[in-house]
Formats: sequence, C-alpha cells, structure tokens
Amino acid sequence: MKVNQRRQTIVNRARDAVKQGRKDKLGLFMITQNPKDIDGDIFKQTNTNVFLGLREEVITKVPSIPRGYEQDLQKYGKGQAVIKAPTSKPPKSSAFPTASPNTATEARQTVI
Repeated sequence: MKVNQRRQTIVNRARDAVKQGRKDKLGLFMITQNPKDIDGDIFKQTNTNVFLGLREEVITKVPSIPRGYEQDLQKYGKGQAVIKAPTSKPPKSSAFPTASPNTATEARQTVI
C-alpha cells in the first residue's frame, strides 16, 4: 500500500470514528500546535475549541479562530486562551492560574 493510500485510509477511519463517537456522546480531545493539520471533516465535529497563543502564519490558515481575536492570540502568554463553544457567545477570553500547585485542577474546573 502506498504512503498516500495508507494516510487516506487512516483519515477515513478517524472520520468514521469521530462521527460515530459523537452519535454515542463520546468526547474527543484533539491537541495540536498547528490546527490546520487536523482534517477538516474531523475538525467540523468538534464543538468546543480552546485557542492558546498562536503565530500569525497559523492564525491566517485556521478559519475557526473567532473574529476579533486574531491579533490578541499572537500576544497571549502562558495561561491565556480564547474559548469558542456553542454555549459561549461571543467567544470568551480567559486567563488561567499559572503558579499554584493545583493549576491543572483549577484550569479544568474553569473550562468545564
């Protein structure tokens, strides 16, 4: 099997899994430093997006970044994010704690 055929087979299986998982109310976390690398059909199945600081060249290639935050995302530091979700209109800009030993727990509670 050629590399491109193998890659397409993997993408097709991932698309099917994501669609079936959504029907069954299963969650999926996709974490990447370059959102354009995620297949468009898979990306469409996500409801909530958390955008951390991104470089300009990435921002211009990702259509799902909320309008009005393109410049801010380039300046975001540790613990800053824009959360785009079906229930948060307009998108929320959040700052998470960075120094406490319970940072991960506090951030999860803030996002959820």
